[in-house]
Amino acid sequence: MKNGIARKTAKEIFDLMAKFADYGFNRSHSMAYAVLAFQTAYLKAHYPAYFYAAVLSHEAQDSAKVYKYTAELRSLGLELLPPDINESDNGFTPVDKTVRYGLTAIKGMGTASVAAIVEARKSGPFTSLFDLCSRLTSGAINRRGLESLIAAGAFDSLMPPESNAGHWRAQLHASIDSALQHGQRAAEDRMRGQSGLFGGASADSSQPDDMLSEAQAWSSTELASREKAAIGFYLSTHPLDNYKHLLSGIKLKNIAEFDDLRSGDVVTIAGMVSGLQIRTSKKGNRFAMFRLEDRSGGIKGVVLAKASIASALCFVTMNCSLPKAVSRLLKARNRL
Repeated sequence: MKNGIARKTAKEIFDLMAKFADYGFNRSHSMAYAVLAFQTAYLKAHYPAYFYAAVLSHEAQDSAKVYKYTAELRSLGLELLPPDINESDNGFTPVDKTVRYGLTAIKGMGTASVAAIVEARKSGPFTSLFDLCSRLTSGAINRRGLESLIAAGAFDSLMPPESNAGHWRAQLHASIDSALQHGQRAAEDRMRGQSGLFGGASADSSQPDDMLSEAQAWSSTELASREKAAIGFYLSTHPLDNYKHLLSGIKLKNIAEFDDLRSGDVVTIAGMVSGLQIRTSKKGNRFAMFRLEDRSGGIKGVVLAKASIASALCFVTMNCSLPKAVSRLLKARNRL
């Protein structure tokens, strides 16, 4: 005001400065962000496997973000390898042009259990489920942890050539109690200092895979659902794999390939519905929110009560025969 500025104008200027000061970028702050941005951009461009391994390790506990970055790295031509009891570390690790899934990102696996597995592995790779349990300290891993490892496919590298994932994982799952008991006995023997009969092989030696309990093989649907429960998304197997021959004949684009869509565009895609929620608007109209997923990614969708028959297709499950699907579609049309 002493400089001839009107009180109203001076107050407006001061308020603007005060508001900006709440989160204002000074030069040093801006420079730090710029340097970090260039460094990460260089890393992503020249060493993408290392870049995504670091990002995924940082977001390991958030399955939604893991899924997001997994889809992104695949779009760049990288491959995400499934977790492996003999190859995976705590976090995600880069291997050439691939990224190996980290053990800590598996649901039900605590950091203490993972650390115990990595430490025990230093004496040599694990040869079986029984070998793993016998070499860990008592209480290092529980039933839930083993279930998650099995469902995530962490033991698949030990699978006999004549077996398949559905039968192999079902057998391992049925043998968890026996393996834990075997490991408990081995831990007790170590505490007592007891060794084998001739002082050679100890009591905690591994048991061959023919000691696994017999079990009915998991179906491809069960295999996929258990894997998703352990990892948070479909990794090595997907329910849509059962319809590869059908989808390949239709020659539709994957969801991730639509990167130039604009409002009002009409496209045809195939996927499976997840996260379906039926809601009612304030005006009393029913609508549905859902997520449509394929192997490349997923998109959110909304279906209004007065949707067309094409929109109703989204609610037809693919886990049924074509005549049954058509029947469901006609019923959905009648309800709309």
